Amino acid sequence: MSVSFLIPAHNEEKIIAHALRRLAQLRESVPSLQVLVGLDGCTDGTEEIVRGFSFADTVVFRERQGKHQVMEKLVSLARHEIVCVHDADWVFDCSAEEFRKLVTLFADPKCGGLGDWYSTTYTPQRMRENKDLLFLGDAWNTLFLAEFRYRRFVEKRAGKDVVSPNPAYPFFVNFFRKSAIGAQQTLADDAERLYQLQANGFDVLTFEPESRPYFKVCWERIGWMDYFRQRKRGFLAKRQVNQLYGQYKASLAGFYGPLFGYGLSQLPRVHRFKAILGFFWWWVLAGLAMAAAAFSQADTKTGWKLRYRR
Repeated sequence: MSVSFLIPAHNEEKIIAHALRRLAQLRESVPSLQVLVGLDGCTDGTEEIVRGFSFADTVVFRERQGKHQVMEKLVSLARHEIVCVHDADWVFDCSAEEFRKLVTLFADPKCGGLGDWYSTTYTPQRMRENKDLLFLGDAWNTLFLAEFRYRRFVEKRAGKDVVSPNPAYPFFVNFFRKSAIGAQQTLADDAERLYQLQANGFDVLTFEPESRPYFKVCWERIGWMDYFRQRKRGFLAKRQVNQLYGQYKASLAGFYGPLFGYGLSQLPRVHRFKAILGFFWWWVLAGLAMAAAAFSQADTKTGWKLRYRR
């Protein structure tokens, strides 16, 4: 059993080589691994860089159609039943041995996907040494969110961690059986997969936050407007998923308030004043983005453009 890695990309010339170099290393131990890159209307040097990695299959889209259409095409071209969606600004930080263990989880026909297995995208070293205010705030809040969701929405079944049915805040699925889901229509394609898999009778497995395999991001800082756009896109995605599935029901009182309280209770672990400031600044920008999203009419195609600019 092997895996097809699917990478949707638009103007990623500064960072996509990092992702492909790591996958090239993994293919030395797992030669059956497939890498598919979908270039969505790139106007920079991304295509030239990708074609320099001969092992990667490249699909070129001349007009920007949005991630959901790129992914639909890539999934249809994937050779393997198990696929992994790999953002262009991630590096797959998982050894060949760990990777094989992940793939064997799909030997259970009930396993439809792995949820939130990449959530903690910042290494402990970066959290100690990075000097960017918002990067630090995002790093710690990402970790606290992973821990909080694990405590609330995970069940133990036969020694495995299984995501509870229809959690109010989803575990994002980027590693899954392609035959077990349909096409995604929203900005929250990874959340859609969770609800589709559960509706189709499959389990979504997850891991304790500290023992998960990780994707690491390629960048060391986050611009304030970049983060605002990204969070706005996230709240737009929540609205779209609610309209289609009636899920993703995280409320201020039922989820975000308790999450903030959990984060406050964990601040003694941080040990850095700048990171604590970043924690609060992260929440301020998230609140502003939520308010902005409430008045936005962006659709899936235009919403994909609300992303980090590197």
